[in-house]
Amino acid sequence: MPGHLRNPAALLLLAGAVAVGCTNREPSADSTSIHGPWRWVGSSGGIAGIRPTPDAEGYERILYFHRNGRLTIYEGDSIHSRVGYRIAPVHDSAGSTPSTGLHYDDPLHAFPFDPGVERQVVRSRGPDTLILADPCCFRYEHAFVRIE
Repeated sequence: MPGHLRNPAALLLLAGAVAVGCTNREPSADSTSIHGPWRWVGSSGGIAGIRPTPDAEGYERILYFHRNGRLTIYEGDSIHSRVGYRIAPVHDSAGSTPSTGLHYDDPLHAFPFDPGVERQVVRSRGPDTLILADPCCFRYEHAFVRIE
């Protein structure tokens, strides 16, 4: 056996590097990472493949996830709507492994082009970017940035 493989620390380091390099899983979004205010920066999808943005639509949306399981949606300085939510696994239409998801107490009406959302998959792109996606086909993904 070559000399560098006899060293347990080197072997452990090599195994760790291989494990990290081979993973393609997205970072998980836990219940604490979503709390607070998020500004909508754009969406994509729908059967027509549109890409709405706040500038193009003529309004802004801020989603505020409260720790008590309530979501407040603001349009400018006014409350657009409120709804309860819970974090639980969501299965997509293909039946793949469940993802972290948001389940709303009542259908969410955050965007006129995407009405009546009952659940969304939560995808985190680092601590400051959040993607909410419909688990079904031909629906929308919405991107948000954390407001400090």
